[in-house]
Amino acid sequence: MIAASIAFSFLLIPKYGFVGASYALVLAEGIGFIFGLFVANSFELVFPFKVIMKYLVASLTMAAGIWLLPYLPLQILVGVIIYIAVNFMIGGLEKEEIYKLLPTRVS
Repeated sequence: MIAASIAFSFLLIPKYGFVGASYALVLAEGIGFIFGLFVANSFELVFPFKVIMKYLVASLTMAAGIWLLPYLPLQILVGVIIYIAVNFMIGGLEKEEIYKLLPTRVS
């Protein structure tokens, strides 16, 4: 992933700047993901596609929900709400996991 990140950065950053840097990172992470699948397969490990698909659906729904919002704080607030709500609805988060995320009172 490091080699891919460096190569893509040299190719994309001079022409596209920050956008090129983000594309370089996404491409390098994608290559790392693909190699990770091959390594997991060689050890006969099962990749949790069902779980990852749930998080992917929640992420894409969140992205669509915040796409046209004008302000970053509003995007963050709405994005968190959408992501948690969609994950809860499709079974990506259980009630117990949500309770673990909530702050607890110290007595």
